[in-house]
Amino acid sequence: MGEKPRELNDQEIEQQEAIAEGKRQDEELRQAVEGNFGKEALSNAEYLGKHMDITIKKHLLSKENQKGAEEALDVWREFVNRLQTRLMAENLKNPEMVETVLKMATALIQPEPNKEGEDAVREGMRIVKSRYSGIEK
Repeated sequence: MGEKPRELNDQEIEQQEAIAEGKRQDEELRQAVEGNFGKEALSNAEYLGKHMDITIKKHLLSKENQKGAEEALDVWREFVNRLQTRLMAENLKNPEMVETVLKMATALIQPEPNKEGEDAVREGMRIVKSRYSGIEK
């Protein structure tokens, strides 16, 4: 006879519900992107997400110990959370700002500076100065 499956605790139930909700939201987004922009756009978006997943894992593996890996993961978590929060807020208020923010971030981390990157950084600096101009020193 087979063993009776064990009952899940509250945390496990919450995790399974969150996973199911995430899958549902992902499927809705996939359908919307494909419907609005086509299969190629969806494929490109999924490729970028997978590439970031691999990059984060490689960064974690480059660490020599658990503490270093936890610190690296904390940096990635903070970056992703702040980027997501910022882009979602800007997308609601000013969709064009999302592109400006992404161009500036890209320019700041590219290996070699170029004219397009310089323009993006200058525009980003103008926005940052405007945003922080009211803060006292």
